[in-house]
Amino acid sequence: MGDYMKKFSIIFDLDGTLWDSSETTTMAWKNILFNYNNKIDVSEKNMREIAGKTIDEISNILLSNIDDKEEKNILDKCLNEENNMIRKNGGKLFDSVIETLDLLNKEYDLYIVSNCQSGYIESFLDYYNLNKYFIDIECNGNNNKSKKDNISLIIQRNNIEKCCYVGDTNNDSISAKENNIPFIYASYGFENVNYYDEIIYNFSELIDVIKKIS
Repeated sequence: MGDYMKKFSIIFDLDGTLWDSSETTTMAWKNILFNYNNKIDVSEKNMREIAGKTIDEISNILLSNIDDKEEKNILDKCLNEENNMIRKNGGKLFDSVIETLDLLNKEYDLYIVSNCQSGYIESFLDYYNLNKYFIDIECNGNNNKSKKDNISLIIQRNNIEKCCYVGDTNNDSISAKENNIPFIYASYGFENVNYYDEIIYNFSELIDVIKKIS
């Protein structure tokens, strides 16, 4: 639970906001799909395009040509391989992420809400030893809830009074708006966003933006 004395909380998206794991996740999917004859091909471009989507949406996009009986089994194997490979190989942190988190953590409570599978956020945190910065995390894979609902869940169970959401997709923007909290657009991420309250072009700019809105 968060320290109630802290003034403001920052809830982060993961893919396209804190890092780009598309190289590692592409290798993971290729490792699994190589064993099937469906000729399914995946690329880093595919992975960036599906970033931020729910598990079901990802399955519908990437595995639409697979028999329904096999689809869940293959999906589970791919996602499990993702987690395993991320624990071994990590991904590409965006510029200044660790330094900026270190500074933000001194003043604010930090959280992560993502549409990823169970274990993915944990793999990210473990690889970079970032657990010390984040109070709580939640994801679609844990409860099959939407990003809007998981942001709300984080707010409720941590008694958060004032916060914002930092993300890079239109779904992130909509989810923040539906929770009546400011949305900070990470413009270096994977998607062009139609609406935002604040914008950053580099992760380090978040420090000044948070000072302004908190």
